[in-house]
Amino acid sequence: MRGKEVLVLGGGLGGLTTAALLCARGHRVTLVEKNAWLGGKSRRLTHHGVVIDTGPALVTFPEVWEGVVQTWRAAFPQLASQIAWPRFLRLPGLGLYRHEHYALTLPPSPADPGAEAFAAYAARYAPLGPLLSRLLQVDPRDRRAIGPALRMMQRLRFASSMHAWMRRNQPLPPPLGELIAIHALNAGAGPRDVPSLYGALPAVMADAGVFVPEGGVYRLVQTLVSLLEAGGVQIRTGCAATRIDGERVTLDGGQTLRADAIVSNLDPVCTERLLSEPASPSQRPHREKLSCSVMAFHGAVDPAKTAGWPLHQVIMPADSPSFFAALGAGLWPATTMAFLHHHPLGHPANPDPHHATLAVLLTVPAGPPPPEAEAFVARQLRRIERLTGLDVAALDPHRPGRAWVAPPLALTPAYYGAFGHPSGALYGQLHPPHRAGPFHPVPTRHPRHPLLFRVGAGIHPGGGIPAVLAGARGVAAAVHAHLGADALPTRPAVRTQHQRSPGEAA
Repeated sequence: MRGKEVLVLGGGLGGLTTAALLCARGHRVTLVEKNAWLGGKSRRLTHHGVVIDTGPALVTFPEVWEGVVQTWRAAFPQLASQIAWPRFLRLPGLGLYRHEHYALTLPPSPADPGAEAFAAYAARYAPLGPLLSRLLQVDPRDRRAIGPALRMMQRLRFASSMHAWMRRNQPLPPPLGELIAIHALNAGAGPRDVPSLYGALPAVMADAGVFVPEGGVYRLVQTLVSLLEAGGVQIRTGCAATRIDGERVTLDGGQTLRADAIVSNLDPVCTERLLSEPASPSQRPHREKLSCSVMAFHGAVDPAKTAGWPLHQVIMPADSPSFFAALGAGLWPATTMAFLHHHPLGHPANPDPHHATLAVLLTVPAGPPPPEAEAFVARQLRRIERLTGLDVAALDPHRPGRAWVAPPLALTPAYYGAFGHPSGALYGQLHPPHRAGPFHPVPTRHPRHPLLFRVGAGIHPGGGIPAVLAGARGVAAAVHAHLGADALPTRPAVRTQHQRSPGEAA
């Protein structure tokens, strides 16, 4: 049977994955992306001659990715040998955590204080990894999710949030308890706003592993694009949707496309703005609480100054409770949490063959920056300099002793807001803890538009790459079931209007 026409709006990881899986089901898929590049927040570009990957830097639960790959390979076995499949490298741990009063790795080394306590914590919660992986790959409304969810919540003592779980359990002494709490930011919020399962996340990650693909996380985007091209998906970049009206989508050039099903990889707020019948005021959330955003700096650094550095470091806020309180109130904190992602020259995960690179990500609230934002950034970079000994505060590379070899690329919440939630919130709107992460009951099918399905970080909140990939698998299955098709995958002629962005490898 010949497949149906499916239109995917948005070329982020969720849209690309959904398109790949639907073409593997035999449907005729067109993907429309308003930007000149594909990948959404995961983007590769060149800045001052340096190849830079923005977006996620690490991958957890790679079995979710493997599930996507296996589905596509089963549909196109004759094409699998033509795809350059990414290879994953396991990192030695979760990274180095720095504070004015400590510098600790997770898991701690045997000589570190708290190593015995962390080992006991890990022994209790690391076994939850397979349950969490299962929940990520099953629709939360599916009966198959009930057993894993109950077993996980039983181990977490049915705590209503990560904050409640930590108050009830106090699994680790300071400062390790603070290091556990900071992992709430994997969902873009503080412990009061995320499910209790995030308390188990460091134990699960330490046991199951944290990974990075050879060549960087953008290799996942490149692979997905290859799957779409090989599977005959029509890719149209530089082409924005302006209206969704039933089975029709109008593009910014005035062209109208018709489909049997539409999948939006846009943020839910952006999707609503395109609908011919948007939600009435009574149907909209009364108070939109947002996940966090970042101020990011990406560039090349002097390899001699970062010799021996780990790939991943976390700069802890000086006062974690005050930091979380400010973030929850939408205020810029006195000191923030920062990620440092370092790729040494020649490292297999470094996308640039000629430079050592560094990404500095400062956690900030979503929305317009306050007048003191520039002073805030300067203070945080000076603090990082004090804690690491690396001069990242001098954004001008001509200052003696500086680490940057060229002015770094600076990305603000407004940058992320241009193709995600308008505020720049990385995971969009926050949901109550019992509706976040793998427990989310947010309908992937639009409640008022039966032909419209939704995918992406704003629909499957929290969890990063594995949650988005798993959500895409669920949406692809739902679309296929809706269409009632039993098509066989074919390899039609590839029709593409995709142009690779500057710095993107062929």
